[in-house]
Amino acid sequence: MQDKRIAALVFFCVCLISFGLLNMHEAKAKPPDTLVVASGETMHTFDHYYNNRRDGLNAAHQIFDYPLYRDPKTMKIVPALCESWRYIDDKTLELRIRKGVKFTNGEPVNAEAFKFTFEFMLHPESKIATRQNIAWLDKVRIVDDLTVRLMMKAPYPPALQQLANSMPVYPPKYFKQVGRDQFGMKPVGSGPYKLLSWKRGAEYVLEANPDYFDRGKTKPKIKKVIVREIPELATQINELISGGIDLIQLLPSDQAETIKKSKNLKLQTTPILRIWFVQMDGKARSSPNTPFAKLKVRQAVNHAIDRQGIVDNILGGFGKVITSACNPLHFGCDTNVKTYAYDPKLAKKLLAEAGYPNGFSTDFYGYRDKQTVEAVMGYLEAVGIKATLKWFGGQYATFDKYQRVQGIVPIAVNAWGSYSVFDCSSCTSTWFANKGGYNYNERPELMAWLKEADGIVDEARRKELYSKALKYIAENAFWVPLYSGVMINAMDARLDYEVAADENARYFTASWK
Repeated sequence: MQDKRIAALVFFCVCLISFGLLNMHEAKAKPPDTLVVASGETMHTFDHYYNNRRDGLNAAHQIFDYPLYRDPKTMKIVPALCESWRYIDDKTLELRIRKGVKFTNGEPVNAEAFKFTFEFMLHPESKIATRQNIAWLDKVRIVDDLTVRLMMKAPYPPALQQLANSMPVYPPKYFKQVGRDQFGMKPVGSGPYKLLSWKRGAEYVLEANPDYFDRGKTKPKIKKVIVREIPELATQINELISGGIDLIQLLPSDQAETIKKSKNLKLQTTPILRIWFVQMDGKARSSPNTPFAKLKVRQAVNHAIDRQGIVDNILGGFGKVITSACNPLHFGCDTNVKTYAYDPKLAKKLLAEAGYPNGFSTDFYGYRDKQTVEAVMGYLEAVGIKATLKWFGGQYATFDKYQRVQGIVPIAVNAWGSYSVFDCSSCTSTWFANKGGYNYNERPELMAWLKEADGIVDEARRKELYSKALKYIAENAFWVPLYSGVMINAMDARLDYEVAADENARYFTASWK
């Protein structure tokens, strides 16, 4: 009997020790030289110009430097590769390049590198994925080894923002030597990190650039960043809890409570530029008989949806209802427009007046945030609009083909991050200024106002034109503006790291407490 008691005691002690070791593993000091980040997407290229997905942009902002930089605290544009800039006239911007900067292969960052990069990407045969971010530029003129002039096709007010966010500079000799595709696999930049290794479909590893000195971006505090591709959110969360990863970006709001329950984890939230909205085909582009071509139907849809209910019940309060076809963070965003209160009875009345007393059926497209999509569909069904879901979760390219290229989408929930450009031209104009593409509500006067606003530098006049356009959009109920987003980041409680409103990752600012 005594032997059994001793054995039981030993077993109990072993259990205690094992449990203690487990907790010690979870709470052990993190190595100060490593940060492990989860990514739900699959990297296909590190070339910023050929990757418009968030994973690609996040990597690019670590590996490359840009002519200018957006300060994450103030959101102001500050010097980076360029120590200064000035406008020669409304269509000519002169950049003075910082002396002594080199790419990690030893090539100098100079006027030749600026001219080569921008003019290569401008060429139609380059077929870059983000042409709209550089299409405003006509050509680059070299003044001297450290000075270039950017010649614009027309005045382009967001030029400085694009230079800070969308236009990295590449080493000409290396790019020519390896070619475009190889450069995307083995990039060379001048940023705070360089690519150390990449296992396709698994992970990539960034290593601090030892020669980097502060130029807008800061010298990295953490030497190595490992980005692991983990498609399943549940696996990401389990890995975070167990200590296998340190950071999850873009955590869905319905998982916030799970993170709050762990004493070793924390949430960090940031209001961001991204907005969510319901777009309707007011031009009858998808079909000549679409009900959404009728104003009263679009008004009915606006009244049918309880946007605050979605923010409260689906997002857990992590979002803010918007009323206009823009984010209040955008320059020129006028929120003093016609609004539509949640009123299902009025929605039914408007449908009857439009000729649909019993409602109608429609295909409904979506590719992300399925709970929001399903909530919107539920509200529409409650007033008689029976929606059949066409779901493209994780297949944005396919969804985009149907929406932007083929033009067959009658109604959809969309999300838009404006390429992290804080200007109405990157949002309102993208969806309403041009023929075809994203525009399902072409109106000559609306397109004219937006094109004028996009092509002048007079801020007062630009605000006036955007206001006129946004009021027109609201009065015609082309959209149901839903909410602006909040980025939720889940991380190890000892990690000091914040994401700014532009959603760009800045791992070089992270540190361990």
